[in-house]
Amino acid sequence: MKRHTNEELKQIRVGEVSYTKYGTPTIILEYHSSKKILVEFQDEYKYQYCTTYPNFIKRQLTNPYDKRIANIGYIGTGKYNFKEHTQAYKKWASIIARCNLDDAKNVDSSIASYIDCEISEEWQCFQNFAAWYESHKYEVPNEYLSIDKDIMIHGNKMYCKEKCLLVPETINSLFIKSKSKRGNLPIGVMQPLEKNYYIAKISKYNRTYRIGSYSSPIDAFYAYKTEKEKYIKEIAEKYKSIIPKYIYDLLYQYEVMITD
Repeated sequence: MKRHTNEELKQIRVGEVSYTKYGTPTIILEYHSSKKILVEFQDEYKYQYCTTYPNFIKRQLTNPYDKRIANIGYIGTGKYNFKEHTQAYKKWASIIARCNLDDAKNVDSSIASYIDCEISEEWQCFQNFAAWYESHKYEVPNEYLSIDKDIMIHGNKMYCKEKCLLVPETINSLFIKSKSKRGNLPIGVMQPLEKNYYIAKISKYNRTYRIGSYSSPIDAFYAYKTEKEKYIKEIAEKYKSIIPKYIYDLLYQYEVMITD
């Protein structure tokens, strides 16, 4: 069998098409040798990079614009390497997972509140999310930072830079609503089985406290509201020297709503 010269291979292989493992068509633009070819991904970004012909044939191609995370998220090009910025990457991947829940019946009650959540088009690119994360992060002794979408806007379902905050886990946990557990009752209220009164309860410092018993769920809610807002201010004071002032101010102004 005749062996082709390198010049002949250039003629044969330029224009050849392969695919990434995510299905993006990829074309050879330049063929220098089997160890060096220039390829271009045939999507809206037209990203180009050098690889080898064996990688091309085996579909071992790396397109930073392939939507590799739940068919939503992509890495993009820029200074943020997901292998180096691991905390930002974990937060980003977690948000995308929350925004990919299809049916509340099939998810654990602890994450059912994320049904119908969305991530902005800007944050679907890791580079954009990482830039926001790195510019907003700060040190919290013995705690991780969490992405909070509920403090700024009640009932918010959109993860984006305009509506989210980076807060310590303790602060983030203050705003868990647990709607799937309480049914149609207001937040902070429960009704004992076969009883005609309502109990207001609050979780503080990893313990649950009974505030009191009330004849109506509305009265129980307002008792809870008073105690919860006071507790949020206590936590704000505890973290005042750690968190940014704008987060401290938001906590101090936060109002518990009956629709929460």
